[in-house]
Amino acid sequence: MNVKIGLIGANGKLGKTITKLEKVIEISRSTDRAKIECDVLIDVSSPEALLENLSANKPIVIGTTGHKNLEAIQKGAETLPIFYAPNFSLSIALLKKLSLEIAKYFPENIDLIETHHTEKKDAPSGTALLLAQNLPGTKIQSIRSGNVIGEHTLIFSSPEEKITLSHEALTRDLFAKGALAAAHFLIGKPPGLYTMDNLFE
Repeated sequence: MNVKIGLIGANGKLGKTITKLEKVIEISRSTDRAKIECDVLIDVSSPEALLENLSANKPIVIGTTGHKNLEAIQKGAETLPIFYAPNFSLSIALLKKLSLEIAKYFPENIDLIETHHTEKKDAPSGTALLLAQNLPGTKIQSIRSGNVIGEHTLIFSSPEEKITLSHEALTRDLFAKGALAAAHFLIGKPPGLYTMDNLFE
């Protein structure tokens, strides 16, 4: 099946990487959302454009972060298949699963250090918030430095010992591949909110 993927945010860092890996239909900010012809959308533009992009009424993969809340996404998922992921790395999905297991034994002192490039606008990162959401009391430290694509380190400690889980993105290809995999995954799915956990499984 030849899937037509519409890409919103093609001029951004992740958007440019996606266009190198697969043929997509680039959709500009001025494009009438009602006239978009594609099977599925990937939105890697900005959180401010979310409602406008949902109005296209197409299955959509949302990779933007910095949303004040997920109410609009949850509402849209009542009538559309929506895939939402602050991070498209399958390894981050695995890191999340491992962190929940370790937290059973080290529940009281958890630190999360996240580092990104200086142009990243939101802090903490969407990935950091994703990792911390089921780890109550996690202390997050955000660093913006140089051209770092993305590093996340979880530290679980007790007075006697500590365990460290760390993930470093070496290229944006892994995020682009994950976004494209999510788009293909979404084809034919019923309305609902899907995440990397669904893709991982």
